[in-house]
Amino acid sequence: TQRLIELNQQRNLLLRMGQDLLQMRRHEKDFLMRHQHEYFQLFIERSESFSTRLNLLTPLISDYDMPTSQLGNLAEGVHKYQQLFQQVVTLQTEIGLTPASGLLERMIETEGALLSQSYFDVGSSALIQLDGARLAIRDFQLTHNNYYATLAVQNIERLAQARSTVKSEQVDELLNVYKEAVGALAIAHQTLGLTHNEGLVGRFRRQAHSVEQQLMLIDQALQPIIENQEQKVKIYSISIAVLTSVLLILILVKSFATFHRAFSNFVMFFYRCKRQYQRMD
Repeated sequence: TQRLIELNQQRNLLLRMGQDLLQMRRHEKDFLMRHQHEYFQLFIERSESFSTRLNLLTPLISDYDMPTSQLGNLAEGVHKYQQLFQQVVTLQTEIGLTPASGLLERMIETEGALLSQSYFDVGSSALIQLDGARLAIRDFQLTHNNYYATLAVQNIERLAQARSTVKSEQVDELLNVYKEAVGALAIAHQTLGLTHNEGLVGRFRRQAHSVEQQLMLIDQALQPIIENQEQKVKIYSISIAVLTSVLLILILVKSFATFHRAFSNFVMFFYRCKRQYQRMD
């Protein structure tokens, strides 16, 4: 029975670990959608809870015929998952959690500086080309289509190569900064992943699925052990019940025999007393 209790405790730990992992996946998606650092902190807290439960599970599992390599693989898998998500958060922070941070801030500030130059006055061909680059980079941010990133860089290059008497050196310097910012932003997005299955995002999502699979394999390995122990407990309980019933029957039979003998002695005593009174009369 004690072994069954321990096995059920392990099963409960696995259940809690599954809930921790589910919450980690939820926080990861919240971060990717909202770009708020608080979700990364919640992810870290849940991952620490998962690791704590895993450390509690390890000595319990070692007492049974289960390969400890499964727990080792799970620990390595979770660690790799955490590292990949950390890289995703770092790269997204570099891109910018808001338009007022990271590469996004640098790009927007450079756009503002360019628009303040007389070279980009309203109605000028330079402004039309600059607006084309700005529109292309926004399309890239929305669609994650490399075509728009390439189009934005081409427009900036054409502006940089254009020759004009009203074009100052400051404009050329700002265009170089703008090109670098747009190029860095495009590369960062490509590294992060233009789709859910590409780049860092794709890698850490696949790693998350691997951790889920490893956790399920441990649960599946534990299930037959629990069932076998439950069967042993059932057989043991039935044996105790049968033995107890036999003992009760024997006690009842012995009690009946004792009662019968006592009753017979009482009858004989009563009969003797009766005969004795008859003789006295």
